[in-house]
Amino acid sequence: MRDKVLLVDDEPEVLKSFEALFRRRYDICLASGGEEALQHIRQDGPFAVVIADMKMPLMDGVAFLNHAAQIAPDSVRVMLTGTADLQTAVEAVNKGQIFRFLTKPCPMDVMRQTLSAAVEQYRLVTAERVLLEQTLQGSVDVLVEALSLTTPAAFQRTHRIQRIVRHLAAAEPQDTRWEMEMAAALSQAGCLTVPEDLLQKSLNGLLLTPAEQGILRRHPLAGSRLIAHIPRLERVSRIIAHQNERAKTLQEMQVDETTRRGALILGVALAFDALIFRGVNRQSALSRLTDDPETYDAAVVARLDGVPLPTTSGAAQRIHVNNLQNGMLLAENIRSTNGLLVAPSGFEVNDTVRSRLQNFAEQQQIPEIVRVYAAPGQVC
Repeated sequence: MRDKVLLVDDEPEVLKSFEALFRRRYDICLASGGEEALQHIRQDGPFAVVIADMKMPLMDGVAFLNHAAQIAPDSVRVMLTGTADLQTAVEAVNKGQIFRFLTKPCPMDVMRQTLSAAVEQYRLVTAERVLLEQTLQGSVDVLVEALSLTTPAAFQRTHRIQRIVRHLAAAEPQDTRWEMEMAAALSQAGCLTVPEDLLQKSLNGLLLTPAEQGILRRHPLAGSRLIAHIPRLERVSRIIAHQNERAKTLQEMQVDETTRRGALILGVALAFDALIFRGVNRQSALSRLTDDPETYDAAVVARLDGVPLPTTSGAAQRIHVNNLQNGMLLAENIRSTNGLLVAPSGFEVNDTVRSRLQNFAEQQQIPEIVRVYAAPGQVC
């Protein structure tokens, strides 16, 4: 598949010439103005390279490339202008995050070299993102699965929190979302330091003693320390450390903006999930969070309105552990014959949980029949 290149210029002859010269090597897309080009980025992307003329009507090249950087930050941006004005170049580089700045008329060999270098840069950027999204994310998923088996009462929340954070972070810059979503996945890591009965007590909304409250308040710091030394997760670690900070406090703290936004989003997700898990309906939960803007960021809370919640179909049903399907929700705590919590009520069945329950049942340490809620479309 050929790399895609978008050229934006209000001169038809420039567009035709560019397409004729480079269409055999690249998949060329042309636009005569900024708005048209932004539509192409949204609908026809991703583009490896975006080239824009500086002086265009309605939206100049700097404004366009600034918008393009927000929509598709991985695309490499090049500025093309007929005036070699230093101030124009500085503005373009600072506002549009420009890879190269070329003057018109641009010699064909210079343009060819620029396109080659820009495409190579795009491949490096996207390769790093794939590494983060697939390799690092896969490693974190394995860690979360392992921790969920060790402390199931805490990690029953993980999938729900991830779902909520993914929704809330959709409005954040694309290049920071992965850190917020990863922080959600690891937000309960510090619960390894908390006694199981205290976790159950907290999840059920029971009254805690001051000492118990202190133990729970410390778990984010414990989780943060656990992953602080993993390469590329330094900021994820900071988000986790501040997940229980009040919105007002976060606004006054000396932290980078991604850490601040991530902690605000994670804090709202955790509070909303806790209310829903305890049986509070969506509207009442939203009202409680909205009424406390010093603790929960109002703009983030407003995004909760359309967040998807786990759904069940009908009443709880009895099913053999060998027939469990991914997406089902456990309708009861499942404990072994010696009292060990194997999987808590509300836990979403996945491959790991299903294998765990089947192995325990095979050893006759739990009943073979369990109660579950079926996800939409599932038949017990």
